Amino acid sequence: MRIHQATILLFAGALAGQVASAAADDLQIPPRKAGQWDITMAMGHGLPEMKAQMCLDDTTDKAMMAAGLSLSKTVCPEQSAVRDGDDIVIDSKCEMGRMKTASHIVISGDFQSTYTVHITGTIEGMPKGMSNKTDITQTVTWAGAECTGGLKPGEMAMPGGIKIDATKLMKSMGGG
Repeated sequence: MRIHQATILLFAGALAGQVASAAADDLQIPPRKAGQWDITMAMGHGLPEMKAQMCLDDTTDKAMMAAGLSLSKTVCPEQSAVRDGDDIVIDSKCEMGRMKTASHIVISGDFQSTYTVHITGTIEGMPKGMSNKTDITQTVTWAGAECTGGLKPGEMAMPGGIKIDATKLMKSMGGG
């Protein structure tokens, strides 16, 4: 189950990142503050919350935005993004390999101390026995200017001690 949870966290994080990146160009989402960001993801469906950490600097934040913009154009052919007051609302249909998503995403926050990404929708192609409905809330909070745990800019510490380079991952998925 932990492997599936980590895969879903990675998929949901990549999805949120790519659609937020796509919206950033049109809606002027501010760059995220450099340093370590703590991510808490509530997956719903009785699954436990998952926590991860991400390290950013100005260069990697820009690179991740650029990769997300490129990736979203490839995997999310149907997408709309609008401002609703201070919130950013994104509706999209995406394909990543066997997985196809239809998502409604609401992003709120200042990107300097905290932001929240709430994703509802459906995913086709989930592993057998897992729900195809999504109701994910990602709360991202700035933890400080220094990254801990040996994280370098662009890296994420995932559940189970898995460390990934998010910029390389996005490029391997077709972004950048």
